[in-house]
Amino acid sequence: MKHRGQIGLYSGYLADSLIWGFSPGSEELGHWLLLHLAEQAQRGHLRTDLNRLRQEMTEWLSSLEDLEGISDRLPEQVTSNLEHLISLGEKNRLIVRLAEPDSPVSLLEKPRPPLVLSSDGRYLYFLRRRKGEDSLLEKLEARSKRMSVAENLYAQGSQGAVMAADSKMDVAAILLDKITNGLRLILLSGGPGTGKTTAIVNLLDLLSRSELKVIMAAPTGRAAARITESLKGKIRADKNLFGRTIQSLLEMTPNREPRRNANNPLVADLVIVDEVSMVDVALMNQLLDALPMNAALILAGDPNQLPSVESGALLSDLLSGAKEAENANRRGPLWEAVLSLEKVYRSDTGILDASAAVRAGDAKALRTAFEVDESLTWHEMVNPSEMAQIIASKYKKHPDFSELSVLIPLRRGYWSVSVLNDKISKIIGGKTTPFEGMPVMIIRNDASRNLWNGDRGRIVFRGSKCWASIGFEGREFPLAALPGWEPAWVQTIHKSQGSEFDEVVVILPQGTEHFLTRETLYTAITRAKKRVSMFAEFTEVESILAREVTRNSRIRDWAAAAYSGGAL
Repeated sequence: MKHRGQIGLYSGYLADSLIWGFSPGSEELGHWLLLHLAEQAQRGHLRTDLNRLRQEMTEWLSSLEDLEGISDRLPEQVTSNLEHLISLGEKNRLIVRLAEPDSPVSLLEKPRPPLVLSSDGRYLYFLRRRKGEDSLLEKLEARSKRMSVAENLYAQGSQGAVMAADSKMDVAAILLDKITNGLRLILLSGGPGTGKTTAIVNLLDLLSRSELKVIMAAPTGRAAARITESLKGKIRADKNLFGRTIQSLLEMTPNREPRRNANNPLVADLVIVDEVSMVDVALMNQLLDALPMNAALILAGDPNQLPSVESGALLSDLLSGAKEAENANRRGPLWEAVLSLEKVYRSDTGILDASAAVRAGDAKALRTAFEVDESLTWHEMVNPSEMAQIIASKYKKHPDFSELSVLIPLRRGYWSVSVLNDKISKIIGGKTTPFEGMPVMIIRNDASRNLWNGDRGRIVFRGSKCWASIGFEGREFPLAALPGWEPAWVQTIHKSQGSEFDEVVVILPQGTEHFLTRETLYTAITRAKKRVSMFAEFTEVESILAREVTRNSRIRDWAAAAYSGGAL
């Protein structure tokens, strides 16, 4: 169809595969509906709110270029066509309506149509996404209930830890109290400098003399490596604790189901997952499936960061109703699971003030923070060639590139990771091909060698052989044998999640204000421990801060009910 070049390949393929469900004469309208639903799924929504279909479709169409021949009435026509399709009831082959609000799609008769309508007629799902949501909420519901005395290994195996808790930070003692009292699920939230990592390390130290099996995990290789770094030399007993990716924990390999599942569960009494904001619904489903019900799960992270690339905004959805429930004195089962850290222990007030302004969506306060603190500098935009010179000069001052990170939103285009990486490579190394010291990043997973998308390293030469030294451990691999890599002078903001650097350079090119959100800028700024340099125009930043990530799902509804003690 026309305009296909502007539509994602996934969205176009999905629309093509389902067009058979529309009656003759309505295929074009049906195609536009399916394209819109697929684009919503691509943006992380689990469902589409039909009350907002016309408005959201109008906004989506306005973002596409060269719409010659497309009627302004298209959203209205698509909505009317959908309403007619729904009115056919069981006669239509594309949509099935649920009988009850929480009816699992597993109870639907086969063959099941590809689209599912909520019982109230408001939300439309792709079948696979509704199944995933059903499965996740069922597992979360079970985990929101306390363990019985017989199940609770903590009450039996951590008495020494309970006695020692008074000598540790209050947060670790509170965490220990929650798990010894039988909570299966604990949500530990907080921004940079609030002590999440310290609390976890102190908790592990308290548990170090017990016989309990503890596992630490994170969604990316870099985040897992940071866990390992934070544990070194800080746990009294030798528990051989280290961070690993969730994928390696579940023994996942490409195009296959995880080896760890309900029939082959993890051997663990406590699993702690850091950087949970990056975990999507599908991966969390797989983790919960493999976790024994007598094991406790701590999910730690910052809900203000960017959500996962894939579906859902799991951490922010689960925490969304906590403050309201506390203010209203509603103490449902999920309320007990939450521990929110708000006190900040870092002394870098400039970065903290800037991140607070971003969270609040206050562009003027952000500009003020940059004006009054020497650790923050705001520059006007320059062209890519000038930017490459600026970045190259910074790297020459930072021989250890792990101290510096340059972040940009785009992977492709005039202002992108690929363009800037090539320009900087030419300035520093005289070429774009590998040279000694060039920073590199893994861009595809290789579970067999424990290499994960986002792992960083540098090029080293052994004689005439080119190798890559990956991670803080310096594991070396022949460059040609890596699963996929790219230069890493510059990386996307998404890829930076789970990492920290002394200095961060944030580049926000003109035009990105149309799709970036305050979560994007918050994530970028909070990667820095000491200094932030930002290249952006104020009007662009204003527009970015006016936008927030919203991802439609039933998870937020479930959490609200679980906080208040009610049922969905």
